Amino acid sequence: MPQESETRNASTDPVEVGRVVSRRYTFTVENIKAYAEMAGDTNRLHHDLAYAESSRFGALIASAAHSTGVLFSVAADKFAPNGEAVGLGFSLTLRRAVRAGTETDLIWRISGRQWCGKLNGTVIEMSGEIRDIQSSQSLLLAEGRMLMLNGQDLPPRLATPPSEESGP
Repeated sequence: MPQESETRNASTDPVEVGRVVSRRYTFTVENIKAYAEMAGDTNRLHHDLAYAESSRFGALIASAAHSTGVLFSVAADKFAPNGEAVGLGFSLTLRRAVRAGTETDLIWRISGRQWCGKLNGTVIEMSGEIRDIQSSQSLLLAEGRMLMLNGQDLPPRLATPPSEESGP
């Protein structure tokens, strides 16, 4: 079971600027092979242990679909508790191969948010990272935008003026 942690200010706002969420995840031989197979990625570096061990990486490595998929799952799980959010766009930098046996922290930080009337939701800007726990090296960096549709951040409503009719 992945370890999860969360840092936030005193507010209980799930999409507060500065909020940081994370989950611990270990890339294993088994989940690397399974994810690559599920994604249809036939690269031998994800399936063939002997081949991968003799490569420059020295071990099986996770596919980009695997590493980004588990990172995205943290954002979906933590920032959209009702499941009512959609990704608007992400940019990724794969910095280092993620080897089998690597224990990582999957981290997202909210850097901005703004109500968007056209989309009828709140656009959340965030930065993400997969960090190797042992070496503290960044393995993957991400920037992204997500649209929250769950009504938790509606724009302020104008007070309804009192009726001009006076009662008896």
